Amino acid sequence: MKYINTINSLFGEAYLENALAYNYSISSRFELNDGGTYIQMFLESFERFKAILNCLYPKKAKFVVATCFYEPKKLVRKLPDGLKKLRQQDFNLPKQYQRLVSYDADWETYVYVYLFEIDIWSPEFNIIVWNILGGDLGIEPSCEISSYFFDLENQILIHPYDDRGVDIVAKKKGSLSQINKKFKKYKMEIN
Repeated sequence: MKYINTINSLFGEAYLENALAYNYSISSRFELNDGGTYIQMFLESFERFKAILNCLYPKKAKFVVATCFYEPKKLVRKLPDGLKKLRQQDFNLPKQYQRLVSYDADWETYVYVYLFEIDIWSPEFNIIVWNILGGDLGIEPSCEISSYFFDLENQILIHPYDDRGVDIVAKKKGSLSQINKKFKKYKMEIN
């Protein structure tokens, strides 16, 4: 379990939760769009998310991504439908990955988590982000996924939860000061 042990030691076991900004002491939540038509909201959220990443990572950076797919039944030797849909969008799952399976009793669904390394400026990264930000808006093609991006070296976790916003968590004080300053206007209150 190459990635999962490192992730658990840095971020605990709540790293796949929603509303991450509320669960960690060093965190920020940013609004990704200001409303409008679905297309406007999608485009603005995509551009703002990429601008936030560019502020944090102006050069090439590799993340470990945990992408979650949801299925009503347990799969035996089959790929989740969401992963099949990503492949139809020219997404290439790296040869080196980890797959975890759990059952979410609250939602009565199986969660398939694929962990792998990804370059944040790669086409595959853009495909994942497209699906996260466009899914709830009906932007096609899309599939229902959640993804969590881990910068293990700098101990930062980034979770764009949908077109509305992104949670960013850090383990080191000062790690988020640059984006908090630059994107202050889009920063959401965490109560």
